[in-house]
Amino acid sequence: MIPCEVFPRRNAPLGQLKELGEILSGYVHKSPFDGADITQWEQDAIDDLLVGGLPQPALIRASCLGRIRSAAILPEDEGLSEAERATFVSEVVQKGRTVAFIVEAETDDYFGPLAESLKAAIPSELVTNVTINGKSWLAEE
Repeated sequence: MIPCEVFPRRNAPLGQLKELGEILSGYVHKSPFDGADITQWEQDAIDDLLVGGLPQPALIRASCLGRIRSAAILPEDEGLSEAERATFVSEVVQKGRTVAFIVEAETDDYFGPLAESLKAAIPSELVTNVTINGKSWLAEE
């Protein structure tokens, strides 16, 4: 299991966010390289891009839909101060503005082929970074 994350440019115009959404919408349905498949992805995050918005963190999406309450995420009895609670929520929101997906590969030598596949599909001006198992796709340059 290889976790990957795409970090859209936060200041990208609507058209670029939509373009990235279209690219990722197609990319997740293809094999990135021989012996590899994308088995899971965040469709809600891609859908956000397709309408020209940044991906919304799952925490915010669920809260807006009324599925959760902040108390369910951070119970009062956890001993967190209001400042600590605010910091936690802020960090969750910042982290969540990505598109994550999982690649299953038959090889341990996946970084190079996967980075090449992503670079071929995603114009670098649309993202601030892409990570493959926590390592930036820029690592091989």
